[in-house]
Amino acid sequence: MNPCRIALCLVSFAILLSSRAETVPGFAARTLTRDECVRHALDHSLELQMQALQLASASAEVVAVSAVYDPALQLGGTWDDSELPPGSFPTSGGVERGLAQARLERTFSRGTTLGVELDLQRNLFEGLGADNEPDYRTAAGLTLRQSLWKNAFGASDRLRVDAARQRLDVAVMDYEQRREDIAAATLDLYWRAVEARQVADTQATVVERLRTLLATNRRYVEDGLLDESAVLAVEASLAVAEVDALTLRYQAEQRDEELKDTIRLPSAAWDATVILYELPDPGAPPATPSWAEVLEDALRYRADVEALRREEQRAEAIVRLNELDDRGDLDISGSLGRGDSDSSFGETFDFDKNLWSVGVTYAAALGNSRARAAILQALVERDRVRVARAKLEADLERTARAAVRQVDTAARLVPASERAFDAQTRKLELEIVRFERGQSDTRTLLDYEDDRDIAERDLIRARVARERALLALDQVRGLLLPEAAP
Repeated sequence: MNPCRIALCLVSFAILLSSRAETVPGFAARTLTRDECVRHALDHSLELQMQALQLASASAEVVAVSAVYDPALQLGGTWDDSELPPGSFPTSGGVERGLAQARLERTFSRGTTLGVELDLQRNLFEGLGADNEPDYRTAAGLTLRQSLWKNAFGASDRLRVDAARQRLDVAVMDYEQRREDIAAATLDLYWRAVEARQVADTQATVVERLRTLLATNRRYVEDGLLDESAVLAVEASLAVAEVDALTLRYQAEQRDEELKDTIRLPSAAWDATVILYELPDPGAPPATPSWAEVLEDALRYRADVEALRREEQRAEAIVRLNELDDRGDLDISGSLGRGDSDSSFGETFDFDKNLWSVGVTYAAALGNSRARAAILQALVERDRVRVARAKLEADLERTARAAVRQVDTAARLVPASERAFDAQTRKLELEIVRFERGQSDTRTLLDYEDDRDIAERDLIRARVARERALLALDQVRGLLLPEAAP
């Protein structure tokens, strides 16, 4: 179709919708381009909003698991007052004891827990000593605790953090892949709407040409150059063409509403919104990559492939974590500090006495079937992810071959359709000249009109098919959205 005629039809349709938009309260008339449709679909997708919430949940999990490395402050105090002495004291009197403690600890990535500990004590043992005066004790020291087996040098903690981060990475990859899928679905529906709109416009042009031919034939009948059957033939063709024009216009409007619904425009704003349905200039056909190059790009750039890689790493981390949890717990601990004691509280801050301690703790579950079951489940999950990844890569190889073949076919079909359209247009123009000279008949002219109409629609469909094929190729490669490009 003539580009000027296409532009005129688009402007006329925009004016029609703009006039209808004035009746919709609360929504200003606006025009959306193809790229704006995609952005609107991505910005208002409820599915993407749900996935964004999952991203937030995964981020919170990373923060929660990483809390093992946060410093911890512990404050405590007790007061005991008993008429019975401690069992180790040979006295019949009671005991009063007060204790205040403060401990600041932090665990590092190697599983080492370092801390600073302070304590203050007041002890009064009745019946022990002449004056029954209380004794005071103060101490300050460093503490250390190290896991040697279950959380061997922090391995379990690191694996938990890594697994949480990989879950977040998988959620991010799933989000990016879903964005590409939504963009691809939106663009594919856009191109189908372009095809429906332009086919409807061609039919409107056919109706106008038939009306012109009908007026011409009526004039020729009045002049005695044609009989009445020439008018009746055109009237019959015009009636069919008008029905087709209404049907195609209805289909174009239906595609328009489908697209507006897909990009989540409020239904009340549909009449106030005009979408520009334009095919790009044909230009030179882009170079078609080989299917091997397409597959290489897919394995490198597609978010779903990367998501399965991260999921496999996460499954490996969970397997290793459960294997560590099946071990016994062997810890060593120790402390080193200085302190003092005296009957006067003020004399206890000399810190002239050493204190230290060491300890070893081992704990093991007998018959830890829960941990072993967790290991089996983690192994099954790892194998499931590996199978899913292998299946995806095999599917991508088939899809890459099909996408390249589709682009190559579409690239060959467009110039062939252009040649056919040019030939049919020229044939119709020459036949119109012959008809005006009285060297042709109405039936032949109507047949040539149909041939040109079919060729024009085939050209539109070929050009749309090429755009859809290029869209499918970019989607397979994982390069559909601009931010996905390398």
